[in-house]
Amino acid sequence: MRLGVKMRDWEAVLRTIRGAPSPCAELWLAKMNKWADTVLHAAIIYGASPAIARELLLEMARRKEDVREILSARNQWDNTPLHCAASRGSPSLCLLIPDALATAEQTTRAALARNNEGETPVFLAAVHGHYWAFRLLSELVELEHATSPYVKPNGDSVLHLTIQRKYFELSSIIMHLLPDLVSNINEKGQAPLDILASIPSAFRSATHLSWWEWLCYPFVPIRSQPRRLSRHLLDEDDPGLPDQFPTHEALFGFSFLRSTIEKKRRHVFGSRIMQQLLDNDAFYDSLMERDLLGMDHDHPANLLKLGPSHKASSLLGWTPLLRATKYGAIELVWAILDKKPFAIEDEMMRRRR
Repeated sequence: MRLGVKMRDWEAVLRTIRGAPSPCAELWLAKMNKWADTVLHAAIIYGASPAIARELLLEMARRKEDVREILSARNQWDNTPLHCAASRGSPSLCLLIPDALATAEQTTRAALARNNEGETPVFLAAVHGHYWAFRLLSELVELEHATSPYVKPNGDSVLHLTIQRKYFELSSIIMHLLPDLVSNINEKGQAPLDILASIPSAFRSATHLSWWEWLCYPFVPIRSQPRRLSRHLLDEDDPGLPDQFPTHEALFGFSFLRSTIEKKRRHVFGSRIMQQLLDNDAFYDSLMERDLLGMDHDHPANLLKLGPSHKASSLLGWTPLLRATKYGAIELVWAILDKKPFAIEDEMMRRRR
C-alpha cells in the first residue's frame, strides 16, 4: 500500500484496503511516509480525486468501531484528516468526515482539534481562502465556543490572516459572521485594522496603475455573488472562492485586463472591509475614553484602564492612521479622521505625528 501511495495509484490503494481482512485498523493507522501521514491523510494531501477520497471514507465507515481512532490520527504536524481536508478546501470531504463520526460530541471534538500550531480545521479553511469549506466547518462549531476556534494561541485570528493574505471578500464575510474578531489583538499588538493599514495595494490611492490600466479601470465591473453549494460543486475542490467569483472579464476578451480586474477587486473589497473595521473597531474608542477622562495615558495605572487595544498600540508605536499615512493610503486616512477626528493626535514613540 505504501508503494501505491508513493506512486499516487489510488485504485491500487483501494484494492489493497478492500482485500484486507476485517477488522484492520492497523492498515488505516499505518504511517505511509516520513511525515507520519496515514493513507487517509495522504489521499487528501496528495490530491486524490473527491471520488477516490469518498470511496476511502466509505470503506473506513465499514469498521464502525475504528472510525473515531482513524479520523483522530495525527501526522507530524498534528494535523488530522479533517485539518487536511480544510487546507485542501474540499467541501465534500468537510461534510463526509464529520458525518462518519457516530455522535455530535465526536464531531464537535474533531472540529475543535488543534494542530501543533494551535490551528483548528475551520481556521485552516479560512486562512487558505476556502470559502465553502470555512462555511461548512463553522456550522460544526457550537455557539458556546464563541471565537476560540478562530484564534491561534498567539492571538492571530482568521480575520488577521485573511486580510494579511488579501482574501478581502472572505474577510468581509468573516466580520459579518464573527463581529467580535474585529477588535481582537494578537501578541504583536496588532488589530485587524493595523494589518489592513499595512497593505498599500488594498487602496487605489496607494497603487500604481500603468496608463492602459488607468484608462480601463473605471469601466471594469466587479460583482460578488457566491454560488449555492450544489451537489455538482461538492464534487469539485475549492469551488467559488470569494476572491475568485466571476468578474465579467470574459466580456472584454483581453487577458491583459486580468491584472486590472484583480487590482480593482482588491480596492473594492479593501474599501469595504476598511469601512466595516472602522464601524466596529474598539481601537479608537479607548483613546476617546482617555481624552474624555483626561487621563495621563503614559501612567501604568491608567494604561490598564484603557483596555488591551490601547496597550497594544502603545507598545507597538504605530497606529492605523500613522501606518496609512506612511503607505499613502489616502482613503483610509480620510476614513479614520472622519470616524475618529482625535486620531490626528496620534504619535509614534519618537513623538512624530
